Amino acid sequence: MGIFNFIFKKKHKRSKYRYSKLSLSPSDLRKIQNEWARIDELVKIGKPSQLRQAVIKADNLVDFALSRLASGTTVGERLKNARPYFKDYAVYQGLWEAHKVRNALVHEADYEPPHYVAKEAIGKFRQGLEALGAKNE
Repeated sequence: MGIFNFIFKKKHKRSKYRYSKLSLSPSDLRKIQNEWARIDELVKIGKPSQLRQAVIKADNLVDFALSRLASGTTVGERLKNARPYFKDYAVYQGLWEAHKVRNALVHEADYEPPHYVAKEAIGKFRQGLEALGAKNE
């Protein structure tokens, strides 16, 4: 067994321990709920620019929650490392799909998602936050 395998196993064991011990703090939950109220306001307006903004804000909020629970420097890395937090694989997969919509919005100049795609992505972000322990009132 080389040094790589030893380091990988050591990190893997440590990360399993972290998953079972960490959770969102009360102040984290308040921040998530306050920010989600702003996202809901953007969705209610329903214009394309507000929906785009809501998708980006929802992704940022999921990133905030993931940063409290899993290691990684990007949303993608944290999402991969947070897989054990999701009992329902469909919710986990939905977060990936929603994050891809956000990435397309930010990185592709001519990407304009249909209204239903943006709303669907926002719903998937909501489900992901709920799965992470942030219940939206």
